Amino acid sequence: MKKQPERCQGNIATAGGCLSAMYLTGWVAQRLFDDEKRRNIHRQLIPAGQELHFETLIAQTLADAYV
Repeated sequence: MKKQPERCQGNIATAGGCLSAMYLTGWVAQRLFDDEKRRNIHRQLIPAGQELHFETLIAQTLADAYV
């Protein structure tokens, strides 16, 4: 098994680490709605001035999470 912060398979997702809540809320929002809705939800949580860094990190982690 690869070491990565989030793993998803079907309707099941798990995450660990300090950003696990961001990864899991992102997964749920993306699954129920779309990527734009996920960004809107996370926009309220990402530290000011770090939007691009966090958005890139979260989007890449979600893309890599699927088994």
